[in-house]
Amino acid sequence: MARSRLRPYHPARAWYPEPDSTTMTTHLFIVHFPVSLILAGVIIDLVGAAVGDSSARGWAGRLLIAGGFFAFLAFGTGEGAKFAALASQELDAQLLTRHEEWGSIGAWALLILAFLRAIWRNRFDGAHGWLNAGIGVVGAALVVVITLSGTLVRHGP
Repeated sequence: MARSRLRPYHPARAWYPEPDSTTMTTHLFIVHFPVSLILAGVIIDLVGAAVGDSSARGWAGRLLIAGGFFAFLAFGTGEGAKFAALASQELDAQLLTRHEEWGSIGAWALLILAFLRAIWRNRFDGAHGWLNAGIGVVGAALVVVITLSGTLVRHGP
C-alpha cells in the first residue's frame, strides 16, 4: 500500500499535504505581484491627479484592481507556505503569526479597496477623485506593512 502524503500537523487541525519547496515558492512568486502592481498604481494615480491626466488615472485604477486580485491569490497560497515554513523549523513562529495576521487583514482590505476602485473607476473629479487617490494610498500602506512583517520571516534555507 502506498504511503499517503497527508499527515497531521496539529491535533486541532485537519490533515494537510506534506509541505515541500513548491508550496513556499508559489507564495513567494505570487506575493510580488500585488506589491508591485499596487505601488506602481498609486504612483501613477498620484502623478495623474497632479497633472490632471484621466488616462493615467484609468491605468492606475486597473493596476490597483489587479493588485487587489493578486493580493487575494497571495493570501490563498499563504497557508501552504506557512506549513512549509513551520516544517523547516528555522523561523520564529511569533513573527510568522504576525505576518499571517497582517496578510489576512490586508488581503480582505485590498480586495474591498479594489472593488471600490472598480465601482468608481471613471470618477476622477470632486470627492470621488480624492477617494480614489485615498484608496490607493491606503492600499500602498497596507502592502508596505504586510511586506515589512514578511521580511522578518525567514523564507528558506
